[in-house]
Amino acid sequence: MVLLKKINMETIKRHSAMTTIFVLQIAVIAVLFLYSCVSPRRVVEIEAQRFNVSADNVSIQDEKLVISEKDSVNADNKQSITTTEFGLTSGAYEISVPYDSQVGKGQITEYNADVSISSQFKIYTDSIRLNDQDNVLYGKIWIPILSNCDDLKLKISYNGSGPLEVGTITFTESVSYRFIRMVGFILLFAFVDIVIMALFTDIQLPINRVNVSLAAIVFVASIPFTAKVLFSGHDQWFHLLRISSLAAEIENGQLPVRMSTVMNNGYGYPNSIYYGDIFLYPSALLYLCGVPLRVCYQAYVIFINIATAVITYFTLGVVTRNVNLRLLGSAIYTLSMYRVINLNTRAAAGEYTAMAFLPLIIAGVFLIYTKEKPRFKDWVPLSVGMAGVIMSHVVTAEMLVINLALLCIVLLKKTMEKDKFMAFVKAVALCIGLTAWFIVPFIDYVTSQKTKVQEDDLRLLENNTQELIYLFRMFSPGNEGANYLTVGLSMILGIVIVVYCLVKYCKNNEENSWKLRVFAAFGLLNLLFVSKFFPWSRIQKYLDIEGLGYQIGTIQFSWRFLCIVSVVLTFAVVMALERISLENKKLYAYSCIAMLLCITLSVGFYYYRYPDEVSNRSRNIYQPYSNSDSLYLLEGASKTVRNAAKVNVMEGDAEISRYYKEDGVAYITVDNRGNQESVISAPIYAYKYYKVYDNEQEVASAVTDTKCISITVPADYCGEYQIRFEPPISWRISEIVSLIAAVGLICELIRRKHFVKK
Repeated sequence: MVLLKKINMETIKRHSAMTTIFVLQIAVIAVLFLYSCVSPRRVVEIEAQRFNVSADNVSIQDEKLVISEKDSVNADNKQSITTTEFGLTSGAYEISVPYDSQVGKGQITEYNADVSISSQFKIYTDSIRLNDQDNVLYGKIWIPILSNCDDLKLKISYNGSGPLEVGTITFTESVSYRFIRMVGFILLFAFVDIVIMALFTDIQLPINRVNVSLAAIVFVASIPFTAKVLFSGHDQWFHLLRISSLAAEIENGQLPVRMSTVMNNGYGYPNSIYYGDIFLYPSALLYLCGVPLRVCYQAYVIFINIATAVITYFTLGVVTRNVNLRLLGSAIYTLSMYRVINLNTRAAAGEYTAMAFLPLIIAGVFLIYTKEKPRFKDWVPLSVGMAGVIMSHVVTAEMLVINLALLCIVLLKKTMEKDKFMAFVKAVALCIGLTAWFIVPFIDYVTSQKTKVQEDDLRLLENNTQELIYLFRMFSPGNEGANYLTVGLSMILGIVIVVYCLVKYCKNNEENSWKLRVFAAFGLLNLLFVSKFFPWSRIQKYLDIEGLGYQIGTIQFSWRFLCIVSVVLTFAVVMALERISLENKKLYAYSCIAMLLCITLSVGFYYYRYPDEVSNRSRNIYQPYSNSDSLYLLEGASKTVRNAAKVNVMEGDAEISRYYKEDGVAYITVDNRGNQESVISAPIYAYKYYKVYDNEQEVASAVTDTKCISITVPADYCGEYQIRFEPPISWRISEIVSLIAAVGLICELIRRKHFVKK
């Protein structure tokens, strides 16, 4: 719609058909807006009487559906109870399922009770798996526009070891989703208007070649994420869990999110402390507004693709003013094979997010070393880039530190020049300020408690280095099997172009030849890090396998250095092509055409193979209480204990009458009528800064053998304990520091009017 403002309104009036379309669109948007504001929220209740209770072990008691244990039911043969048909109009709904999972001595787990909905029409939902930490569970369902359904059936599948009681299930419409859908219509109408005006009228659109080219690059990178399903990737489930858990904790009032109190069936997981997720917040907010989780993730990927293409285009301005070369460089990097693999096969959200910031780091370092007196505008890209990487993927930051340390040594004379050295100091200081809110909790946890990733996850990088025959394979097979990693056809051609330029045109006495040599050297060095020729095991052993050698092993996979290869060689290729353009115009043109063909062939072949090689799922919802990975579990923590969220009496005769969680706080009602103390174990991992209260008075707690919180209950006690996660004041101070640094940076940029020019 922004483009339309620039169009002469008198020209539009001469096109009556176009004017009619505009009027109709405005009318539709107005109606949708009024409907969203005025129409009451729709609520549909499904009482227990709506269920078919023909089975012997199913009954209705006190307006609740009661499913008793059945011997013939097992993990492979669940019992299903279905409702009669009911209807829902178009929209997004939150499903509220009240239940009791601890009836008598029976107790369900998250694996043996779920709720699903079926229809002959196209609806979007996933199964809602009940757990034993809650007594109310929420899910989502989406009825597409113009697809009102009157044949919905709700089904409960159960194979538990005891009775299950289910109350009235409620479908509550999400009003915020109405406005989200209205925004979707506005974007659709804008796209339709542009197409109509471009193809069927004589209206001259103010088309910008750079914007169109960048949009084309982003579109190609995002094609797999325009589907109505998600093609599976290695870590996709984990990042979907991160988004849904973030949404749950934001709804609980935890901001910024530190501890996922819902994850691992309520046992908790400090994922946000160890793994920065600030860039996932918009997706989590969309999920809270009723947008399907699949769409939230797809929107995130597309946003990162936009950021990567745009940042690469502008940062390449430090090495060339040639717009065409900058666009080509943006395509080379955004569509580099390793990045495409990260987006799809690996679904490595943290890593491909970090890759969006790598060009800023390269540009910042380049400006510092090439300016006599680096100023604010020269070193600030390094600060922002490193901050972005740290807050998205700490492992990538480790690899950058290795490369930056080597670069400072190689260019030691330049590094030690006063102005350049101070530029690095200022960049580091600003980076620390921007990331203090994440670094302080991270260091606190890493230094004060041991997790499995710190103690049990030793990686020898040499074990996953690559043979050259795989590393330089022109095409990736696009599947999840072994040896799918490759630098890709475009990077292979890029290496040839860079080497040719160095040999043919870059002489030792040329002032600027050292810049290309440095880029080429570090690109090939990082390729060496990935290859079988690099002796990682010997280096790690020499550096002490229990010390620095272990720390290097936290990179986990040596082929992760391919992200450094991709960005460094992109800059090198652009510099080489610019030099070739000055010497041989024909060779320059052929090289650019060949590069575009290589990008098209490599990405096209990958897309040809990938959808047929992997599974796909709707992934519209993801239960935040699902089990996480085990990297950040406390050392010695039991992974199996989290399957049942049950308070255990370890010593004494105390009785637990109730356990539930509300807004991230756990409540345990205990009755210890005896004359001796009792010890109980809460179904919460004993991470630092979990505190136990009794009537707002903090009480002492301990740690069990399974690394859960234990509480000593006094004799003759009857009351309720509360367990909540409370970050220390030092964390809050770090948040203020980062806020001040961010606001200060923005104000300084505005004051200086420092905007990158095309």
